Amino acid sequence: MSTPAISTGDVATAVARPTPADASPDAPRGSVAPAVARDTIRHPPVDALDLAQALRTVGDPLRLQMVRTLADQGELLCGALGDQLGLPKSTCSYHVRLLREAGLTRTRQAGTQRFISLRRDDLEARFPGLVGVLTGA
Repeated sequence: MSTPAISTGDVATAVARPTPADASPDAPRGSVAPAVARDTIRHPPVDALDLAQALRTVGDPLRLQMVRTLADQGELLCGALGDQLGLPKSTCSYHVRLLREAGLTRTRQAGTQRFISLRRDDLEARFPGLVGVLTGA
């Protein structure tokens, strides 16, 4: 069994014109469809919020401080929240993601900026009094 020979011209053509699986059939060859899913920030619905997960998440003193800062100051840029707490960007992003996945915060994207806010109304609707306990109010 022998493999067919490929000329160098065939290889150059294959490399110069990729055909990704997610390219639109009507798009010119080599173009890729826009990545819409990457720009979507997912938040758990109110009825899926779990008290045990929320309490485990704020059990970390740093994340509890983040919740208290958001409760006091309202919506903040992700970078501003990290600056106030003296955190590197990567550490702040990690903790913000955990808070968002637990349903405690909402992340709103505006261009390249991400605004973080406490889901106060959703938390009060699901767990009355929880925000007051977490913030010490």
